[in-house]
Amino acid sequence: MSTKEIYVEIVEFTHFVKFWTFEVKPDFSREKRLVDRMSVSAGVYLDVGYTKQFIDENE
Repeated sequence: MSTKEIYVEIVEFTHFVKFWTFEVKPDFSREKRLVDRMSVSAGVYLDVGYTKQFIDENE
């Protein structure tokens, strides 16, 4: 049997917060912009499969 790697998304939501950010333009000037929300995605990376060796995490 082979080991499979998968990504499982746990939760995705929008966090409403206000903060200033600076975007760099092609002429290397900066533009100040007020951001009022950010997208948040939390997930877990799983490495599942059959292993013949037992790994003791306490060592």
